[in-house]
Amino acid sequence: MTTAWSPGGSSLAIGGVGEFIEIRAAINGARILSLDADARFITAITWSPDASMLAASIDPNLIGIWDISNNVKVIVLEGQTDLITDVAWSPDG
Repeated sequence: MTTAWSPGGSSLAIGGVGEFIEIRAAINGARILSLDADARFITAITWSPDASMLAASIDPNLIGIWDISNNVKVIVLEGQTDLITDVAWSPDG
């Protein structure tokens, strides 16, 4: 299982075994959004600096990027041959 707090601390993204990433409210744990990762497992999650996007390593060697406000997977980045264990945004997004 992997988790990531949103930059403002109001939401928590949760992923692990299964094909969904859940976004939950920090104050009460209520589900805000469920993102379809279309993956067997998720090993890392990170929010963009402005909290509008989410990046996650999905399956062994893909990275998915979602537009949170529209609940849309924007792109899947391919080409890595090794297991991806961490993802990060540049400070300017």
